[in-house]
Amino acid sequence: MLTTGKLGGRFILANTEELHEKISELQGRITELEDALTVSHAAHSSHPHPLLRPDLLALKTPLGAELVGRGGSTQSPKQGQSPEPQEEVIESFGTLTIGEGGVSTFYGSTVGSEFLFEDEEDELGRASASDAHGRRTDWLPDQLSHLAHTFPFATLTSDVETVKYQLRTFLPSVEVAWHLAQSYAANAAWMYNPLNRQTFWNDVFSPIYDMAHAAPVTSHALSVAFGVLALGVLVDLDRAPYDPEAEKYHFLSRAALAIESCLENTTIQAIQSLILMAYFNQMTDKKTGPALTWSMNGLAMKLAQSIGLHRDWEKWGLPMHEVAIRRTVMWECICFDSWSAFGFGRPPSQAMNFVDCKQTPDPQIPDDPCASFDPLKYRFSEILLDVINASFGATPPTYDQILKLDRQLRDYYIP
Repeated sequence: MLTTGKLGGRFILANTEELHEKISELQGRITELEDALTVSHAAHSSHPHPLLRPDLLALKTPLGAELVGRGGSTQSPKQGQSPEPQEEVIESFGTLTIGEGGVSTFYGSTVGSEFLFEDEEDELGRASASDAHGRRTDWLPDQLSHLAHTFPFATLTSDVETVKYQLRTFLPSVEVAWHLAQSYAANAAWMYNPLNRQTFWNDVFSPIYDMAHAAPVTSHALSVAFGVLALGVLVDLDRAPYDPEAEKYHFLSRAALAIESCLENTTIQAIQSLILMAYFNQMTDKKTGPALTWSMNGLAMKLAQSIGLHRDWEKWGLPMHEVAIRRTVMWECICFDSWSAFGFGRPPSQAMNFVDCKQTPDPQIPDDPCASFDPLKYRFSEILLDVINASFGATPPTYDQILKLDRQLRDYYIP
């Protein structure tokens, strides 16, 4: 692990809170010793002890605080002098690791502690359940295996319709698929949900399983379907944790999205699928899960920007149900991005001064428990981005800025 900084400049701390507690403890101890010295010296002399001069008493005062005398008076700046600028809050640079071959990882000061410890299973040479099953693709045709492993930079060497047909042979029965979709909706969609039940039914499930459906099924729609199935297996309470079938559906989702490159042929469903992939990797126990979560979410945000989802599509005169779908996808990207940035201690991908995409109003959809939660999480994401941008940038905030952010968080409405 590496930490960098200028000598005598900013503090580089592994645990700022622990340091502040230690400083407070030492300040209290110094005060006790000063009081004891005052009493002891007064028994022998009427003059103050040399070590109890006001300038020495002030040494224990915290940085940036006003110098308060023992009598309670505050030392104010002399007339004609401007007050000292407020000191910055002590800053932690975060953690940088550099492995063999230059493989590097940066975690900022807000990163969760779980990312800073070596996985015990990894140290003992044991792969996680997801890693053990997820990398095996001998059950896939060669073309699909190639697409899954080289996503998102895969190149298709076969006919598109032929590969799509191969993918469809791995779809479960309609009963199993609907059960897994219900599992996803009940146990996973409450946090990140780029498509509600109605959108999933109309644009994904029905075209795939209804033989009478006239419109052809796109490869990106298949990717969304497999993404929902993967998460549905992962959160199915009737299955064992990290059921290998979840990784299989995840690999099929990657392969489907690579058939018609999402980098060159960006669609709403491609972005929905990337959000589902990021969410899946966040919930698995794979060692590569955090890195894939960050990368997939970042790619989803860049593709959303590339098709203008950060701007409100109502201006272009689209039907309102299409506008609502695009608004939902954009705000799910923003929500995922803000929490990922905070969790990893890294910069967010979207500057909000470029966004005028409206938040989807609460539709109060019957039997959809996520409907009323979504507007709340979107508004909180905006506040969280304010906190990230103000508090965890390269320039540390002042104490006044922290107080303003604290007030903003306290004033946030929670039903």
